[in-house]
Amino acid sequence: MKTIKREHNAPFLLVYGDTNSGKTTSIVRTAPGSILYISAEGDAWKSVDVCEAFKEKIDIEIVQPESHEDLMDSLNKMIAEAIAGTFPHKTVVFDSGTFWMNVKLAIRVEDDRNDGRTGVDAGKLSAQSQSDWTEVNTANSQMSRLTDLLKTLSQYGVMVIMTAQLQENPKWNRELEAGPCFNYKDYNKALKGYFDYIGFTIPNLDEHGTVQYPPKLSFDDQQGYLVKWRGVQPKKLTTPFDLSKRFAWFCA
Repeated sequence: MKTIKREHNAPFLLVYGDTNSGKTTSIVRTAPGSILYISAEGDAWKSVDVCEAFKEKIDIEIVQPESHEDLMDSLNKMIAEAIAGTFPHKTVVFDSGTFWMNVKLAIRVEDDRNDGRTGVDAGKLSAQSQSDWTEVNTANSQMSRLTDLLKTLSQYGVMVIMTAQLQENPKWNRELEAGPCFNYKDYNKALKGYFDYIGFTIPNLDEHGTVQYPPKLSFDDQQGYLVKWRGVQPKKLTTPFDLSKRFAWFCA
């Protein structure tokens, strides 16, 4: 067994919210640097542009996985570097888990199935979009493996943040008003087991509907959203979005 030292116990965090709620830019602005930003959608520079408009310098490297295998191999290499003490980044951001599971993994699983399809269904778009439990289980399993690698990285002193879109009244838990948007319920139901902290972004809009910074980051379950706070809860569970203050014990 490996020994987990206190200094290795970095936050493993899921942050979710609506598009344009300010979550991604707020992460980039307030997470401890340097930041390795894994951009599944390839649009992370928009957040950097916002930061530069505030005259803020961001120590960030942005990468985009070429495939699921590329992502998994890269994470394993990061873990090896973190174990050796040579990983150069303080924070890793994976943006977004929603896009990766609901789009990238879903397409990959469909392609794997359709490569072997024969007979009257070969080449049909209607057949390509049909799924079965084997594919659902594959997507759940691969996303769980990905999440496990991210969590392992956090156990070697790297703050790891996954982002997700918000889904109102999720079918997998009717008691919630909102939660992270992942297509497959088995993964959704295991989120509290995977992550140390789960918070949602409350946008800060002016009278014209323009996003103002910072938004708020909440870990308060009284609002009907899926949240988690590991350990002793702070007095205030909803505060301006500033990771350097919320996780001051790590970011200092």
